[in-house]
Amino acid sequence: MIMRKEFIGFKVTEQENVRIRREAETSKVNLSTYVRTSSLEKDIKVIDGLREMIPELNAIGNNLNQLTVMHIHNPNLEAIKEQFTQFVELAESTLEGR
Repeated sequence: MIMRKEFIGFKVTEQENVRIRREAETSKVNLSTYVRTSSLEKDIKVIDGLREMIPELNAIGNNLNQLTVMHIHNPNLEAIKEQFTQFVELAESTLEGR
């Protein structure tokens, strides 16, 4: 039998508390087992450079929104395509660098 002596405490909102307790109950394990298993058996993915990609994606969205508002028929989408291509390339290079 494993002896666990260390204690970790953390604060949650009322809604988080209800959800965690409900999920532990649904899983048919006690709260400690549920939280420990959830935190140790799931990876959290961190993508460096994601913040730098957001302005690029926002610019693409703004351009598409402007086209929609202006009701332009058959717009030249080359500029938007180029921005999107740059965004995808940045995203791919960021993900490859993990």
